[in-house]
Amino acid sequence: MSVSGLILTVSLSLFITELVELALALLLGVRNMDGLLSVFLANLMTNPAVVLTYVAVRFYIGSVPAESLLLPLEIAAVIAEALLYLMRKKNLLLNELPIFNASGLSGITQKPFLMALVFSVILNAVSYFSGVLVSMI
Repeated sequence: MSVSGLILTVSLSLFITELVELALALLLGVRNMDGLLSVFLANLMTNPAVVLTYVAVRFYIGSVPAESLLLPLEIAAVIAEALLYLMRKKNLLLNELPIFNASGLSGITQKPFLMALVFSVILNAVSYFSGVLVSMI
């Protein structure tokens, strides 16, 4: 892959991820700019790292099955983002989101890391599958 191709890949991946996850955060009830900034920064921190690591490993090692490489990278991104959300929980107001109060998830509002982890898993799962759909087009 050329440098320009790599830049395009990283940029497109980050753009789609930010678009999907910010829209989903809004749908889930994040209404303040600090909360949305937390989502934006979490993606800015993890998405390029995941994409660049994936491309580098595929380039240098070659025949690694995509799933066996993506799963640990995505798990690392989810945990890193959850930790950032935990550090910025006052900005995100996770315990005030409808998903944690009007669903079967209300029991985790006393467990901040678990709440941040669930939030991260939801955003990343939807974003990942959106990327899969876009790549099929």
